[in-house]
This record gives sequence, structure tokens and C-alpha cells, in this order.
Amino acid sequence: MKNTFRLIFSTAMMLIITTIVSPTILKACDIWEVQADVMPCNNAGMFWVLLDFEFENAGNEGFRVQGNGINYGNFWYENLPIEIGPLAGDGVSVYEFVVIDNQYQDCSAWTAIDPVSCGGGSDCFIGELIIDDHPCNDEGYFYAMLNFEYENVSDAGFNVYANDQYLGTFNYDELPFDVGPLLGDGETVYNFLVVDAVYVACCNWRAIDPVSCGDVGDCVIGQIIKEIEPCNEAGNFFVLLNFEYANVSDEGFSVFVNDSHFGNFNYGNLPIEIGPLDGDGVTSYSFWINDLVYNYCHNSTAIEPVSCDGNNCNIWDLQGAVLPCNDQGNFFVLLDFEYENVGEQGFALYINDDFIGNREYGALPIEVGPLVGNGTTEYVISVSDNVFDDCGGQLTIEPVACDSDNIFIGDEQIIIYPNPSNGTLNLKFREGLATPLTLVIYNLKGEEIYNAENINTEEYEVSLPKNGGGLYFYKIINTSGEYKGKIVVN
Repeated sequence: MKNTFRLIFSTAMMLIITTIVSPTILKACDIWEVQADVMPCNNAGMFWVLLDFEFENAGNEGFRVQGNGINYGNFWYENLPIEIGPLAGDGVSVYEFVVIDNQYQDCSAWTAIDPVSCGGGSDCFIGELIIDDHPCNDEGYFYAMLNFEYENVSDAGFNVYANDQYLGTFNYDELPFDVGPLLGDGETVYNFLVVDAVYVACCNWRAIDPVSCGDVGDCVIGQIIKEIEPCNEAGNFFVLLNFEYANVSDEGFSVFVNDSHFGNFNYGNLPIEIGPLDGDGVTSYSFWINDLVYNYCHNSTAIEPVSCDGNNCNIWDLQGAVLPCNDQGNFFVLLDFEYENVGEQGFALYINDDFIGNREYGALPIEVGPLVGNGTTEYVISVSDNVFDDCGGQLTIEPVACDSDNIFIGDEQIIIYPNPSNGTLNLKFREGLATPLTLVIYNLKGEEIYNAENINTEEYEVSLPKNGGGLYFYKIINTSGEYKGKIVVN
């Protein structure tokens, strides 16, 4: 700043000093004399450029370097000179370098270098980009599946850009892969550029038209109902799909099976038949339904593997033997059943509709539990084949009181409770008795203190003589056999 002092004398000879301040002039940002010095090639046929330039009055946000449609990054002025690369020394490509201040966009300068031949990478080839857009999600975004052919590429993979935005470096063996999420605003054209990570002259690009994900919340595709049809002689089967819908487009919908496009259909043709599908007993099938206009409008379902070998799956004659209670008041059930033409994935086990786990058919019979023997809880044990959804069965276990005796005579189960007892015992017969039975109770001396014959009711109560507490023995007899046990009287 330049200050000027002027002396003025008034008639009163008073000295007055005034200061006149000249205006401040801000000089504009300037970048000039950009130099790009080519550095030696490496063994991969690549080279770097040492970039330097003069500048003044630059912004405090650094600068960026662009060229040939690529953004090489942001840098700080104090780090000059900087290295740019690697660049392909293919003997063909001309490289330009534009330096732009990040704060003052009009402050820039550029230079270019002639083609550099490093004798490598000239055979690298990236073919035409194949881009398939996936259905929109509920937020109005979509993914694009990218794929292409390639030859003589580097081991470092390739870089992907969308509208000049770097998306990442990927391995060639990851192809095809999804790029996104991308906004489906119905206006944005997406330009995809693929560049080999070493041979940057080895590249290709493609643009896709705007994708409209519509107004979320209008179009609705409801729950998909699926029906597996019988297998044919070739070992294949068809699936019948149906669903409710509202506010859909007039263009119909697409069906994808295991991520592959199966076909387009009109809503008026529902239900539709999908197939033939291979009933190998191994392959699971997923079905994705998507409106052809409103990409956000979709739903999906899946089926487990279907085996077309043999006859229909069948599970029958479920039997559950209640095993003795443990000291914690719990018990197990020994489960067994007959089966034929089942799937190769085993079966699912449920207790009162709660999934317990998967089991193998070859492991039958299996123990199920522990179950709480509180005398009140009924247990429904269900099994379902893991391949054939409609192939299964169930049985019900009546409440078990673990302060009682659960005994079997032949196929008949009898519960004696409570044990220990205060002198009153109860007998309960699960399915009723096929033949009458006899109950005999003895004391420690072997003396018979109770005898009842021809018991043939669902429940029976025993009142012991008042002989005091202690240990007693009982014997239950019918035409199927007999069972002996102990009773503790408090």
C-alpha cells in the first residue's frame, strides 16, 4: 500500500496532516510455463511425466490435473513438481495435461507431449462394453452389470469411470460385475469408461440412456404365488407364477430366473408358466418380477431344488417315543418315520412351528429335545423335506409331567403321576387302552397292599391305604405284557 502525505497551512498557521490511501489492486491468479518431462519407461511399457509450472496469486485449495478425458487427481502447489502416470508408451497416444486452480476455475494452463514408444502394451485389447441395467431399488437407484471381452491385458486389472467419476479398480476375472448405485432420475446419461490399469491406451467406453426409477410408492407388485408342476419324462418341470398388482405400466413386466432374463409378459396373461427347469435335486431357482417401465416396481420369490427322479416324495407314520425325564425336569422324544422318494437335502425339523434345524434321513431315529416336562405344554413335532415343500408330516406329544412315570406296555403309553406322591396316584392312558389292565402295589416286605383289575378308562385314580411314607413297588399287567416300577410316598 502506498501512502501520500500532504502538508496544508491555513491562515491561522495551523498544521493539518491528511492521509490519502490509494486503492488496493488484487492481482489475478496466474499459471504459466507448464512443463512435462518424460521419465524413462518401465518393463511394463509404461512411463511417468514430471510436471512443473510457474504460478502466482493461486487459491488455497490446490489444483487438479486433467487430460485425455481423465482426472489425474488433486495436488498442492507446495508439492511441485509432481509425477503423473503411469502412462502407456504405445507410440501412438498424445497426452495433454491441463492444470486448473481448484478455487479460481479460470486460472489454468496446459501442455502436451508427443507419443512415447516404450515397446510394450500395444497388443492389449478391451472389447465392446456390454451393459445391462438391473431393476431399481426402493430409493430410486439402480445398478448396471458391466461385461466385455479382453486380450493381452495387464495383471493389475482395470479402472472404471462413470461420467468422469473414478469408481474403482477391478480384476478381469471378476467380470461381469455390478456398477453403482446410480440415480435413476430419467435424465442422466451415464458414460462408462474402462481403462487397463497399466496400459492406459487400452480402453473402451459406452453410454447408456437415462433410466427412470419413477415415483416410488405408486406401482405395486404383490406377493408372488408359485406352483410347481409335475416333472416330465425328460426330468424337467415348470413353475406357475401368479401375483396381485396395482398401478403398473401398460408395457408389461420382465421375469428373471437366477439373474438371467427369461422373457417379457403382459399382466393380462397371468398366471404364467416358467420353464422348463432342470429337476436335478440340486439347483435352487429364484424368480424376479420387474415392471418394464417402473424399474423400482418389483418382487421376488424362490424355490428349493426339485428332484425329478423317481416317484413323488412321501413321509408317513411319524412315531414319537417319550424318553425318561432327566434331573432338570426335561425329556426327549425319540422320533422315527417312514419315507420314500425324498430329496437329497435332508429334512427340516420344527417344534411348535419353531425351526430346530436340518437332519439327515439316514440318521433316523433321532432324539428331539430337551423339552420341558411341566405337565401342561403340548408339543407338535413337524418335519418337512428340504427339496419338496409339500412333503412332510407331524405328530403331537401330549403334556408330560416329569414328576411322573412314563411307561410303555407294548404300544400303549401310560403316565403315572405324581411320583413322589402324598398317597394319591393318577394313571393316564394316552390313546385309551386296547385291552384292560391290572394294577398291583406292594410294600418293601413284598406284601400286596393294593390290587385293581379290568381298568379300562382314560384316567384312573389310586388312593393308597394310610400305611405311612416310604418306598413301594407297582406292577401293571395286560395282554401285551407287564411293567414294574417304584413309587415314593411322602
